[in-house]
Amino acid sequence: MRFLLCVLTLSLALPASAQVANGDFESGLTAWNVYNPWPGPSNRVTHSSAGNPGGCVVLQLEVFDGSNTGEGYVEQAFNCGGDASTMCTISVDYKYAKGSLDQGDGGKVHIYIDDVLKLTAGSPQEPTRSWTTAVFYVPCEAHTVRLGLQGVFTLNQWTAWFDNVRCEAPIAAETSTWGHVKALYR
Repeated sequence: MRFLLCVLTLSLALPASAQVANGDFESGLTAWNVYNPWPGPSNRVTHSSAGNPGGCVVLQLEVFDGSNTGEGYVEQAFNCGGDASTMCTISVDYKYAKGSLDQGDGGKVHIYIDDVLKLTAGSPQEPTRSWTTAVFYVPCEAHTVRLGLQGVFTLNQWTAWFDNVRCEAPIAAETSTWGHVKALYR
């Protein structure tokens, strides 16, 4: 009986993960809509095993003639929580690297929530960033997350990695006292 009570108590203390499908990219790009506007074999949106840990999505851009401008991205709509009167968190792990042939400053990593740009990263002053977690506070309701890499100038060479897209809903505080809970099971 005590074991069951401990299991129930522990399960109440864990965050409620919402319905982000394949947020860890362990199943490739399943459940993600992919948009790759860049022609050519060096410009791609792919799956990799170099995640944080395990699988991740990789966006790679090489622009050498100014013709491959635009933004490649993956996108997913999901229900985050369900009660818009409370706040949830959406978190994303990301990293990026400016390539050795890059002579511009046009590679930008973008994270959008509901078509609103929430994060821009990447510049000549910070050409590489190791795994970093971005956290966004949003109402607990339906959302769309877009993870993108943008190229806007000639001679750009950038790569971005994204992993561990999560939505966590808050857990209501337990109002019962320990004495009350013990009395229920006596």
